[in-house]
Amino acid sequence: MLRLGPDAQKANPQIGSRLRIIPNHICSTVNLHNKVFFKNGPEFEEMAVLGRGMLE
Repeated sequence: MLRLGPDAQKANPQIGSRLRIIPNHICSTVNLHNKVFFKNGPEFEEMAVLGRGMLE
């Protein structure tokens, strides 16, 4: 399910449009990826996910 805010609704995205999706749960990011990227102004910082697969 994708909920669009007012600005996105006005843009009227169509099939093939590029969307920026921000996940609302971090648990899948931590468990399924080897690294994450943090944005700091125009720069991105890469960081390894040390807890990957450590869910018990």
